[in-house]
Formats: sequence, structure tokens, C-alpha cells
Amino acid sequence: MYKLSAAIVFIFLFFQNGASDQLCSVRKTENYCVCKRVTSQDESSVVTEADCSRIHLQSVPSQDQLTADLNLLDLSHNEIQELDENKNKLSSRTLQTLILSYNEISSISDKFFSEIPDLRKLILSHNKITTLDNRALFENCQKLTYLDLSFNHINTIQIDVFLPLVQLQFIDLSYNDNALGEWLTQNSDFLTHKLGLSLNISTIKLDNLNLTDLGNLYFVNYTNLKHLSLADNHFQEVPRVPYSVEYLDLSGSDISVLEVKQLSYHSLKTLRLDRMKKLENIHPYAFYNLEALEELSIRNCNNLKEFNELVFGAMFKNMVSKLKRLSLSGNALQHLNITYKYLFRTLDLVDLTDNPWTCDCDLLWLQEVDNLYKSDKIKCTSPTTLNSKKLIDVTERNVPLCYPQKFGKKSHRILISFLSLLVILLASLVAYLIYYAPKWYNNGSRRLGPESPYNVARNDLD
Repeated sequence: MYKLSAAIVFIFLFFQNGASDQLCSVRKTENYCVCKRVTSQDESSVVTEADCSRIHLQSVPSQDQLTADLNLLDLSHNEIQELDENKNKLSSRTLQTLILSYNEISSISDKFFSEIPDLRKLILSHNKITTLDNRALFENCQKLTYLDLSFNHINTIQIDVFLPLVQLQFIDLSYNDNALGEWLTQNSDFLTHKLGLSLNISTIKLDNLNLTDLGNLYFVNYTNLKHLSLADNHFQEVPRVPYSVEYLDLSGSDISVLEVKQLSYHSLKTLRLDRMKKLENIHPYAFYNLEALEELSIRNCNNLKEFNELVFGAMFKNMVSKLKRLSLSGNALQHLNITYKYLFRTLDLVDLTDNPWTCDCDLLWLQEVDNLYKSDKIKCTSPTTLNSKKLIDVTERNVPLCYPQKFGKKSHRILISFLSLLVILLASLVAYLIYYAPKWYNNGSRRLGPESPYNVARNDLD
């Protein structure tokens, strides 16, 4: 049975060597770390971890304060201000994961990581780093595969600083100074030939760096890239990315129109287009060429009022699609074509919440879809008689026009109303004739004209 290293603890160790500054303990307190042995994720070995987060450390502890065979050291959420090997040297032949996020680190000396040769994962996010100006910073970190530098204040990076990281698979430079974005896009091969970023990298995150245009050749050499996040930048059209990409996040961009020519990536499995305030139009067949697409998220796009029935191409009753998750929540959608019924029935999840739906005859087919996410949160906005009413609670009495078998078609009801009015008019006419005609007849027929044989004057002449 698979066991997560963070959850399965089978031996607690209490490290005591008599030193007054010993930090390891079997129970976490304000001044002590929790040191423990756990099974590795692949259950192939036992590793030692030290959780030293949130204990108000102001410097990195030494190896003597911890344990000799440490594999993971978590120093997050402390008050560490600098990484200097002359003041707080960290030396370990076994340490593979070092977490330093949520501190106040502003500087790193060039030799600080030099005596951690087996380091694989380094997290420095949410600090105050402004520059990576030491070319030798990662010189002895050839085994590093994961590097997180997000949420700092980095504006420049030393040329070739990443060159020693030949095995790097993941890098996150998101949410740094906007100047970093301008600096990174000086030319199309900046990542490769300036920073020395490995061409074998599989994940790059460049969110919120004020990027506007990367050019068609920016990622051209990264043919192994699988996961690319470019969220919260200012792209006005979908940037050119490698055909190897399987995950693409363009949320928060300034894109207003999506066209099929911008999205022709046959390997793409996940596409996120959330929070795009300017998105107004998705052309027919826009997602038609995304043959491997499994998840599509278009959420909180306030100006998106239509989701065309042909964005995936023509849909039919027995269609087969790889798409499994579709989220369209928080947009301005009012209508959805019934042809989506064929697609929705094949999906694992459909999220249509928080849209101003018009609950008319053309939308009631959604009541037949049983895999809607939080279906009780899908509410009507119009007509006004159904405002805020849950779609699943709309009945035939709320929309009688949609149930001709019970209430008749609208055209039939109009005809019946017209005929009823005509009958009333005819009945009124008949009643009028019956009531007033005898009086008119009696008065008129008793008037004797001069030619009448009953005229008294005529008879006297005879």
C-alpha cells in the first residue's frame, strides 16, 4: 500500500547529544524542531526529516544542531534575513530538500550551497531577494531538479547563473519585479544563452512579470517542455509555445479573441484561461485542434457572453471526446446550445455556476445533465419572475410555454384565443338581432304606404 512520507511516521527519534543548542525533539514547540524518520514516497528507504518551521529562527541552524543523516529540512515561516556561509554555514552530504520560503532573506552568498552536493529541491519563495548576482551560486548543485524563486523582488539575474543546473526540471520565477520580465525578454534566446537554462527542463513558470510579447522563437529550443504557466501577464494574443506543452496557463491575459489559428497544439491536455477581463469572443472551432485536451477552464471572464456551439467543432449524439473537465463559471453567459448535451454526458465534471442564465425553453435541457458541478448553484437571472431561482427548481408551471403537451403551443393558444373572441362577437351580434330586430320589424311593417291595398284613402277612390 502506497504511503505518503508526510503521513506515515513509524519511528520518532529524540536526538540528544548534550549540546545546549540542540534543536531536534519528538514534539514541536516554540524553540524546537520535530525530527523524525519516515518512509520515502516510493517506500524504498527510510529518510530523516526536520520540521523547523514557525519557531522564530533568525539564522539557519548548523548540522550539529540537527542530525547527521538529514534528508529534508523545512525552515519556512521564520525570520531568517540572509544566507551567509560565514555566519550560518549549512553542510550536509545527505540533504536533498531545503525549504526556506516565507522568511526575510534578502541576500545569498556565493558559497552557501556549496557543501550541500546532493541537494535536489530548493524553495526560496516569498522572501526579499532582489538579485541573483553570483555566478557561482549554484556551482556545486548539479543534482538540483526543482528551484522555486517566486514571490521575491528579483529584477536581474547574473548571466549563466543556471548553467551548472544541468538536471533542472522545474523553475518558478513568477511574481517578481516587473523589470525582471523586461530583462528576460531582451532577445528570443535569453533563457538559453544568457541564463544557461537547461533545454531538458519540463516546467517553467513566468507568471505576473509584465510580459507582453515573447516572439515566435522564445521557447523554440525547449522541445521537452511540458508545463508552462504565463498567467497574469499582458499578452493580447496566445503566444507561440512548444508543441510538446501539455499544460498551459494564460489566465489574467489581455486576450480579447480566441481563434483556431492560435491554438493548434496536439499535445495540450490542460488549458486555463481564467480571469481574462477582455475576453469577449471565442470563434467557432477555436479548440478544434486541441485533440488531446482533457481539461478546459474559462472562469471569471466578465465580458464573455457567448460560448458558441461550434467552439469544439460540430457535436453529435454518439461523439467521442478526450475532454473530461469543463469549467465555465463566473462568466456572463446567458444561453447554451442544446447540442452541448452530447458533450456534457461524456464529461466527469461541468461547472456552470455564477452565470446570469436566462431560464427559457432553450436552457431547460440542462436539467437532464446529471454531472453538473454544484447544480443547486446554477441560478436564473431572467426572466424577472425567475430571478435568483435555481435552475433545477424550475417547473412546468414556471415556464408553461415550454410544455405544449400540457399547455399547448403558443401558436395554438393564440389561435384559440382569436376563435374565442370571434365566437363572443358573433354571439353578441346574434343577441343584438334577437333583442332589437322584433321592435324594428313591428314598427316598420305597420306603416301603410299610398300603394297599400289597405290604405283607406285608396279604398274611397275606388
